[in-house]
Amino acid sequence: MRALKLACVVAVVTLITATVHASDHISLYIQRDGSFDLNNHHIHTRAELKSELAKLLTKTSERSVIVQADKRVSYATVSSVMRLLQPMGVHIGIVGVESSP
Repeated sequence: MRALKLACVVAVVTLITATVHASDHISLYIQRDGSFDLNNHHIHTRAELKSELAKLLTKTSERSVIVQADKRVSYATVSSVMRLLQPMGVHIGIVGVESSP
């Protein structure tokens, strides 16, 4: 029974991830080394992330950022990134954690 529940959760997360990647949302992936991928553009620091996201938000009407993180990224790291995003006026969605792409 536990294996069935786990399979259902994996299927739902996979479906959500596929839906997110097929849409026009801004995607942010937190790498295990603390760097980021913003719409598949690699970013090294939080300051650079904030700057690049601000530029991106001026070029698009999209205000939703989907956040994903490597499963080895700490909750504190994800939380600090969320705090960085909140004042920017974006809607934040979290898909979950996964291994680095």
